[in-house]
Amino acid sequence: VNGKWWLVDPDGHLFFSHGVNCAWEQAATGVTGRENYFEKLPPREGDTRQFWTYFTTPALRNYYDDPAHVPFWAFSFTSYDLWLKYGKGWRIKNAEMSYRRMKSWGINTYTAGSIPGFDKLPRRIPFVAGFNTKSRPIVGVEGYWGKLNDPFAPEFEKNCIESAKRTGAWGTNEWCIGWTVDNERSWGYDGALLARGVLNSPEDQPARVALMKILAEKGMTTNTVTREVLCQMGEAVAEKYYLTVRAAIKGISPDILYLGDRNNKRNPEVFRAAARNCDVVTVNVYDRIPSVGLPPDAEDKPLLVTEFHFGCYDTG
Repeated sequence: VNGKWWLVDPDGHLFFSHGVNCAWEQAATGVTGRENYFEKLPPREGDTRQFWTYFTTPALRNYYDDPAHVPFWAFSFTSYDLWLKYGKGWRIKNAEMSYRRMKSWGINTYTAGSIPGFDKLPRRIPFVAGFNTKSRPIVGVEGYWGKLNDPFAPEFEKNCIESAKRTGAWGTNEWCIGWTVDNERSWGYDGALLARGVLNSPEDQPARVALMKILAEKGMTTNTVTREVLCQMGEAVAEKYYLTVRAAIKGISPDILYLGDRNNKRNPEVFRAAARNCDVVTVNVYDRIPSVGLPPDAEDKPLLVTEFHFGCYDTG
């Protein structure tokens, strides 16, 4: 519309998405090793067992991000308080309250998994559905949230299709804006870095096998490959990822919007692949001004900011 991209609702009106990512009631507080912080803790059996979580890997950042403090128990005081307040059916009652709050605060979008029990309520606020991919990781590619799933592994496509079928059961109605898949993947900051990570993986890594084939076709080796070709190979990895996910989504609902993977990097090769395959490219931006954009030579697609925040001194 006048040179700008817009979402359009089922009635034909322009839609400005003003959303919230998380509205769940689960908020685990680590307890093990600092029990003396608390005057009294509910028992880990009986009715209050549901509010305890046992972590076997580092989690929750800071103290419990140190393997020396794992495993540990954590307790969700938020869930416990809601249970004390509402009693039986507290999840549904909390979901109802969350709906009312969003409506009164002018929030018109939420992520589907953010309110446990939402799927048992009538649709009242537009939402974004989605799923996470699964496959063996690419060993040589590091990332903040973990290694990149290998899109060339046979199980990647299989799991995408299965996950899309499960998501399609509730994510294909008129209240669904579209689907995101994954979150803040380990793409790195350019295609060359991504390709190097793949090439540094074991010889049986499916993505490495695919890139070695490209090298052979170009008459190059891992020692003679140019930066230009590395960037092309990094883009090929991203292309395989987005193309496979898109096919799975469109196989369930051809008309649903594929909203990308909430990218928090600035990898131009990945953005080019995303623009070719996504209906909307989603980005997580923590800058004061959301100035991120697609590379000049990328296909023209809309960008939707799916994560930002106002920081609080007490939480960092």
